Amino acid sequence: MTASPRVTIGVPVYNGERYLAEALTSLVEQDFQDMEILVSDNASDDATVRIAEEFAARDPRVVVVRQEKNIGGAHNSNVLMDAARGEYFKWAYHDDRCAPGMVSALVAQLDADPDAVAACPTVMKIDEDGTDLGRWDERLYVDLVGPAHERLAQVLRHRIWPVQFGMFRTSAVRAAGGVYVSTAGEYVLPAAIAVRGNVRLVPEAVQQIRHHVDRSGGERRSEAVWVDPNRPHVAFPYSRKIPLVRRAVLDAGLDRAERRRCLRVVFRDWTLPGVQTVVGDLIRLPLDLGWVRPRR
Repeated sequence: MTASPRVTIGVPVYNGERYLAEALTSLVEQDFQDMEILVSDNASDDATVRIAEEFAARDPRVVVVRQEKNIGGAHNSNVLMDAARGEYFKWAYHDDRCAPGMVSALVAQLDADPDAVAACPTVMKIDEDGTDLGRWDERLYVDLVGPAHERLAQVLRHRIWPVQFGMFRTSAVRAAGGVYVSTAGEYVLPAAIAVRGNVRLVPEAVQQIRHHVDRSGGERRSEAVWVDPNRPHVAFPYSRKIPLVRRAVLDAGLDRAERRRCLRVVFRDWTLPGVQTVVGDLIRLPLDLGWVRPRR
């Protein structure tokens, strides 16, 4: 491995003892070697750190960082992005698996296409025991190419948020802001990436996303706690994503004409449909603020 590896894989984890060893094994056994694997433990109180340190003791590419307190999944993910030394960066979550040739296939795509800012694997679903459940979502399987406003429209119309599982040019994902510290922030990063360049699908690269009872996200309370455990009660949690996409366009450095086209797309495909989100947040305000308890 060179002094500055070509690729950084960031593994944010909190209490991940059940699946972490399997996830790290899938990374250290990649056929691409010139990379570092950064593990950021978010103040776990199980065997997570011991497992990660065992891998670090066997493989110098694995580096373990420990947070003194739980800073939330979004902040912990961005700690890894900020620390990355590689030209390319990818998040790999502690309960997922990466097929052996995934990294090399994603690197080859980015090397071959200088206009691409990200390359995405085929995302498969597995259950708790690793049984194949099929592809994640057919809407993901497109290249995002063409002018910025066309790429943005694809993301916003079809909610192509699994772009977050892609490999990014590190400079691009940092400029895009990384993981947005907001409930439903997973919809914002793909938009911020798409306005910065092409996003390519690499069918032969495969990442397996594990569905299990303790997986974060998919439910209002668990998403809020994952974002920031110190703020589990947030007013209008999903409505907060609406202005973030507009801000991402304004920060992308587009020329004036293309910026206007992108802002029209945001209004048509994001802001107007977001009215329903605001209404939903208003109805659920007592629940989100903890004034009433959710039904079980």
